[in-house]
Amino acid sequence: GKYETYDRQLTELQGLTPETPEDYLFMGFLYEKTDPERCLKYMDEAVRRRPSLVAYSFRGDARLNWADDTGDPAVAELAVEDADAVKLFIPDDPLALVESQEARLAAASAYAAAGRQDKREVVLAQAAREAQGLTHHDDYPIAVTELWIYYRYVNDEKSVLEMTRHAWERTHESLVPWRYAQALY
Repeated sequence: GKYETYDRQLTELQGLTPETPEDYLFMGFLYEKTDPERCLKYMDEAVRRRPSLVAYSFRGDARLNWADDTGDPAVAELAVEDADAVKLFIPDDPLALVESQEARLAAASAYAAAGRQDKREVVLAQAAREAQGLTHHDDYPIAVTELWIYYRYVNDEKSVLEMTRHAWERTHESLVPWRYAQALY
């Protein structure tokens, strides 16, 4: 049922011409999973017309997903740029730090696959700074998950365990004990 609704709505929306920055942003969002190149053309236009926090965040997420799918370092670099733009709007916000951390880890993976160890080390150093900022938000389950991913990525099991234990002591959000149990075993 849901796919049929999506297909019908997609057909209806394809006949519309975007006018506002938000039209472009949401048209891009519509194509994120099915046509990343078209998605990013719309989102680029949205950012050009109104470079807002939401526009950078949506486009950064789309770029991150495409970088993860393709392993393309150039796309990962663009995702990092958008994440940095989001942080200009909300510098110490946990979601901005999570987006930034995710983009940097995608870039590190893309550089590793491309044999660019030098660039991988640079973005991992940046990711380490983001991880430090996220430690101040370890009562926020998404921050805990991102820190867990980062520490696992860099093979720092001691920090995984310490962070999840500390987060468990501060909050009993349902996601935190799951990450803590994963760190223990």
